Amino acid sequence: MTVTMNKATSPDKVVSILGFAIKAGKVLYGCDSIERYHKRKYLMILCGTLSDNSRDKIIRSQVGVPTVVVKQTTVEEMTHRSGCKAIAVIDKQMAQAMLDNMNGTYQRVTEVNHLG
Repeated sequence: MTVTMNKATSPDKVVSILGFAIKAGKVLYGCDSIERYHKRKYLMILCGTLSDNSRDKIIRSQVGVPTVVVKQTTVEEMTHRSGCKAIAVIDKQMAQAMLDNMNGTYQRVTEVNHLG
């Protein structure tokens, strides 16, 4: 018996890979932890409910790190951690796998709107 899954019914691969990264201890939680960690970060995932000021601040402090914003769910639901609005992946292969499997639920951040 073969089971076929289409895009609508298949689970989100990014969340699955994120689960492996969490289990392996390759995820930083929260804006402060991300800013304090001085080694290389390969991917940042920000919640769509994160305030504009916090989002702009963390993006400016992490120049060169690929950043995506989750639109249809929250980072809190993805990580099962209450109050979590931002995470960073510190494993290159897992981050690349997440970037390769991103769909319309995620929006890539290219630049920060500069005021004034």
